[in-house]
Amino acid sequence: MSSQPQRGFTLIELLAVIAIIGILGGIILTAIGPVRERMNAQKCMSQMRQLGQATLLYQASNNGYLPPNNAYSGSSAEDTWTMVLRPYLDVVDDKTYGAGTKLMTEYLTCPSVEDAMKPTKWWESSYAAGLCFGTDGTPRRTLSQDSSKTVMFIENTKPSTRSLAITPPPWDSVGYRHSEQANCVYLDGHVEQLTKEEVPQSMTDVFWGLQN
Repeated sequence: MSSQPQRGFTLIELLAVIAIIGILGGIILTAIGPVRERMNAQKCMSQMRQLGQATLLYQASNNGYLPPNNAYSGSSAEDTWTMVLRPYLDVVDDKTYGAGTKLMTEYLTCPSVEDAMKPTKWWESSYAAGLCFGTDGTPRRTLSQDSSKTVMFIENTKPSTRSLAITPPPWDSVGYRHSEQANCVYLDGHVEQLTKEEVPQSMTDVFWGLQN
């Protein structure tokens, strides 16, 4: 008994299948992108919340003073918050290179930043300290700030901007990475997402917490 020859796909049928697979792949990728970004935004918020809690622990251990913060080049490890907060995040290595710096960058790197913008040095961060920290490495108390309205840390535009500074205006340094929103943590430890329109553009606004 002779068997019937097997019929293969025609070229047109193969092209149709490939086209369908391509369309489905595009749909899946389109759906995955926003989901991945939402996950990144949530991880970023979690990291900022941890930084906020570490800062509150530092304050509790240092008579209410905020960590020192040097906004300019030439700063030392002892007067920059990216280093002094390490013990409060269980990073016991205090060297400015090696394992401790690598571990600390896990807290200081927003998962949405491109590789070229990821912190690699001990003074770099995806998050900038607020003006209430000062800029000269001198520890400061929070004086007249409203802790629920004054920014502690906010996302920045590049890793070397570890601190908001008066010049240029601090709002020019804010990074809106998450669907055109920026994560920030306030002095009381709570975290929010802000659009550009929601970020105050006045130095006198309580949000910036500028101290004389």
